[in-house]
Amino acid sequence: MNIKIAYDLVDFLEFLGINVAFGISGGFIVPIWQALSRSKKINVIHCRTEVGSVFCALEYSLCHDKIAISFVTAGPGITNSLTGLKTAKLDGARVIFISAITTEYLDGLWGAQETTAINVNALVQDDGQGYLDKVFIIKNEDEYLQARNDIQKLVLSRKHFVIGVFLTTGVQTLTIKKQMLASFHPGLHLTNIISSADVSKLIELLLAKKSLFWLGFGARHANKDIQKIIELTNSAVIATPRGKGIISEFSKASIGTTGIGSIKKRIVEEIIGDSSRVVIVIMGTRLGEFSAFYLQKKFNNVDLFYIGLEADKVRNNLPFNAIVFKSDIQCFTKVLLNALLDKLTHKPAVQYPALRVEFVDYVTKNNNNSAKTLHPVDVMNIIQKVAINENNCYVAAEAGNSFCWASHYLKFFQPGRYRVGTAFGVMGHYACGLVGIAAGNKECAIGIIGDGAMLMVNEVSTAVRYSLPAIWLVMNDSSYNMCRQGLEMLNSDPLDCDIPATDFALFGRALGANGYQVNNSQQLHDVMVEAIKNRNPTVIDIKIDKNVVPPIENRIERIKGLIND
Repeated sequence: MNIKIAYDLVDFLEFLGINVAFGISGGFIVPIWQALSRSKKINVIHCRTEVGSVFCALEYSLCHDKIAISFVTAGPGITNSLTGLKTAKLDGARVIFISAITTEYLDGLWGAQETTAINVNALVQDDGQGYLDKVFIIKNEDEYLQARNDIQKLVLSRKHFVIGVFLTTGVQTLTIKKQMLASFHPGLHLTNIISSADVSKLIELLLAKKSLFWLGFGARHANKDIQKIIELTNSAVIATPRGKGIISEFSKASIGTTGIGSIKKRIVEEIIGDSSRVVIVIMGTRLGEFSAFYLQKKFNNVDLFYIGLEADKVRNNLPFNAIVFKSDIQCFTKVLLNALLDKLTHKPAVQYPALRVEFVDYVTKNNNNSAKTLHPVDVMNIIQKVAINENNCYVAAEAGNSFCWASHYLKFFQPGRYRVGTAFGVMGHYACGLVGIAAGNKECAIGIIGDGAMLMVNEVSTAVRYSLPAIWLVMNDSSYNMCRQGLEMLNSDPLDCDIPATDFALFGRALGANGYQVNNSQQLHDVMVEAIKNRNPTVIDIKIDKNVVPPIENRIERIKGLIND
């Protein structure tokens, strides 16, 4: 049986278990687009922006634990995607990015959208840098068949990856003999190299001292075993923003969230207390700036353990005294739990301080506007009640002040339901990626989006086209407000941070979505209840008080340090 490479590639992607492709077509990628569109197993969602297609793919991948495709044309299709690819790589998604290179004999002839092998090879850099983990350039049948084999091996051997597959248009339509694919068992096959003897010291400390677990997104799949360990050791828990909900934030063990919009210094001091009596276990986080604000630097005098497969990449972020286990977290926690159960006879109860991140009282600076705008904390309270407590929706927070309000105030009881980008801090990530979240099980996805990000890039039209239950809550203060407030807090001269008044409800309706404008808490509550019930694409324009400062003190302190350096 003969088959065109474009169709064989799609068969191979189906074989890998892929069921969705986000993208925008163009002349150089038409054969792949046609083959994807005729697939009975892969749902094709044609987006509005190339970068948006990558944001959708990475969010689909991370929220639904599957490989996702992003496809774009050559030239500007690729360059427009780069911010999304960098974010996907840093966030630990599994994305196969498909695009095109132009024919070699046209190189240097100034053809439209010229894309050479040199161009795409430059997207991979040493030491995990760049935009892609691996590039496959395909100009003939042999290169295609080799790439197919190598991709299968890579998918089996790596927990996360962003792969670039670049084909000439001609090779996409080349007819080859159909070949049977080798057996494939999706899922990462890990060899556990940790034994009960390896964790004996940690168990002794957990049973003898106050213990604190610091959890990041990478620990989400081990949440059940971690919960049991925490209960047996009477441990406390803090989480990075992406780790919220791994252990329910409503539990007595939960103290709060680290990173931007994080727990207060006072609480950290109480956590450490007498450092000689504390053991801290960190897993699933790279401890980057927005995840930790380098809180771990305060842990030089405590017993500190770090667990993760990427331990080598995190070494520079760890105190010198850290004991590192380079291990898969699921494997490690299973060994630790079993060894703990074998060892445990009795541990005296440790009364950990009742530390909580509470909703705070506030005073609105601009009292004249109090009847026309909402305080952001009121918005968070309504999201908590309606979206999380009553409907268990996915909630995503855009970069900027939205990130700070949501990470500080919202509480989750399930891992992976809160989506936020701590690695690259990209504006527009969730104005677009919300569609990828909603496209999974077609559960409602709520985006907390700043007006500046919404005006940069969004995929509202895509949600309308495919009837996806995505709801954009636009925090409308007619300003790049984190920038404006940051300048004030840095005692800098004011700069132009204003945005002309925008009617986002009208904007949403113009794109075919439902659109609402709200000016008080009751309106927001009622509109959110209706939007979640109806499950239609919806844009809710929330007029918020621009003078209220979110919990961004640690970010400002960090910037001051950079300026002084």
